[in-house]
Amino acid sequence: MRKLLIEKTSKTPRVLFDPDNWVLEIEGISRPENVRQFYYPIIERLENFRKNELESIKPEERKKPFIVKLYLDYFNSSSAKFILDIIMQIAGFHDDGMNPIIEWYFEEDDIDTKEAGQEFEELVDIEFKYIMVKDN
Repeated sequence: MRKLLIEKTSKTPRVLFDPDNWVLEIEGISRPENVRQFYYPIIERLENFRKNELESIKPEERKKPFIVKLYLDYFNSSSAKFILDIIMQIAGFHDDGMNPIIEWYFEEDDIDTKEAGQEFEELVDIEFKYIMVKDN
């Protein structure tokens, strides 16, 4: 499976899905004009990875961490639904015997973003790792 890279714009985050290294990164602002069109390819890739690639991974190799880095400066309510869909896909990896780690980044003075991560965490069965980033 090939790597997916979507460059950041003023309305969309940078997205990197690297299935070979088991990494998904989403960073920036998320308020795309067509949220479904932006997020669907990411969700589809995760579904394909889970359905097609996971079968070829030996059970003992599944314990390797699958790292998800979410560093969102801002996301609108439409984006929140798709971000939750992504998090739920990752929760499914855990059900398949993998070791997903969700890193939720927030700026030092941005309590709202941290609380949004905590709300997402309550909806899935995976513990988040919260990483505070110091303001420049």
